[in-house]
Amino acid sequence: MTLDYIASRGLLRIGLLASPTTIVSGLYSNPLEALSMEILKPSATEQVAIETAIRSVIAGDTATARFIVLANVSAMIQAGAQAVLLGCTELSIAGKDLPYTIDPLTLITEHLLSRQAE
Repeated sequence: MTLDYIASRGLLRIGLLASPTTIVSGLYSNPLEALSMEILKPSATEQVAIETAIRSVIAGDTATARFIVLANVSAMIQAGAQAVLLGCTELSIAGKDLPYTIDPLTLITEHLLSRQAE
């Protein structure tokens, strides 16, 4: 569903914010790269910040997490990403409704709600 959404938008450069495990696993990057999309991944320093954001959400500090996510989304857009994929549920919470973001959790929720309405 997320891949279809990205492909339907004609995006070619996607930033990926996610946990180190998700990034290393290729969960998002492998299928996107198979569609000839370039994936921008966080630097080691940025990844530490993303992990802090994830832990902040878990601890209930969404304000700190949102600040970190916003800074990283902005950096990826400045680096040439056309949009940034929030590849972790905690990042979906922290980055809700931020410009230039793609939130798989929201996409899945909207899809399920539309099916229920049918």
